[in-house]
Amino acid sequence: MAQERRIYQSIEPVEIEDAEAALERDNPNELLLVAISVGMYSEDLPRAEAFCLRLAKHSHFNVRGNAVLSFGHLARRFKKLNRPESVEAVRSGLTDADEYVRGQAEAAADDVEWFAKIEVRPSGGDFATAAVPMLPAAPGRFSMMIVVPSRCCKPG
Repeated sequence: MAQERRIYQSIEPVEIEDAEAALERDNPNELLLVAISVGMYSEDLPRAEAFCLRLAKHSHFNVRGNAVLSFGHLARRFKKLNRPESVEAVRSGLTDADEYVRGQAEAAADDVEWFAKIEVRPSGGDFATAAVPMLPAAPGRFSMMIVVPSRCCKPG
C-alpha cells in the first residue's frame, strides 16, 4: 500500500473568478486546494456548487475528491445544497474507483445528511466518518489536515 504524506496547510480564501482561472490552468497541485477553498469560503452558493460540479468530474483523483468534499463544506455552511446534481456528485463519489475520492465522499455525505438534511445514502449513513471540526487558524481563516497520497502531486 502506498504511504501517505500528511501536510498541515492553511487554506486561503480564493475568489470564484480566481478559481475559474485556476481551472483554466488545470494544475492539480493548485486545484486540489482551490476546490477546498471554494467550499469553505465562497459566499455565492450557486456559483460555488457549479464550480465544484466541474471539479467533481476532474481526471485527477485528488482534485475530484476535494471537490466532492467541498459539497459537505457548503452544506455545513449554508445548511442546504441548491442543485440535485451536487448530491448526485457526492453519491457518485461514494462508488468512485479511487479510495481517496470514496473517503472524501463519505465525509461529504455525513455533512450533507446532517446539516442540509438531504439523504445521500439510502440508509442515511452512520456518521462514523464525520469530518474533524476545523479550528480557526486566524480570524476568518481555517486550517485543515490534508492527506496527500504518495501517488499525488509533487510538492510545489
